Amino acid sequence: MPNKAIEEDLRKYIYEGCLGYEKGLSGSFIKEIVKYPLIVNYLETPEEESSSNLIFIPKTNNPFRFFLCDFVIEFFEDSSNKPLFSEIQNYHGLNDDISEKDINYYEDTFIIRNIANTKRKKLLTPTVRKNML
Repeated sequence: MPNKAIEEDLRKYIYEGCLGYEKGLSGSFIKEIVKYPLIVNYLETPEEESSSNLIFIPKTNNPFRFFLCDFVIEFFEDSSNKPLFSEIQNYHGLNDDISEKDINYYEDTFIIRNIANTKRKKLLTPTVRKNML
């Protein structure tokens, strides 16, 4: 897991983000939160299929990954540099086609990467799920 100072930053962001959600986030809060590089992946799920409702944190680093239902958040500890996409660990095919434009780092607008249903199904196969537990 991230070091204690980063964990505390994340707790603060989640708490303040939830408190400020209804009225909008302050400019100072937004400037603070964008300093950590993130990749946000949306796992496309057709209406006729059910979501995996998976909540899981695999044992990975650079980036740390958080599976939250239809989203996979990839979080980088180093706030001093935007990670090179060529150095990002692939996770069961999740980042086969990653590019630099997919990384949120001091961005004016938030980038959400769409993962097609076929790739979502490969990510959530029984073999991969077994490794998650």
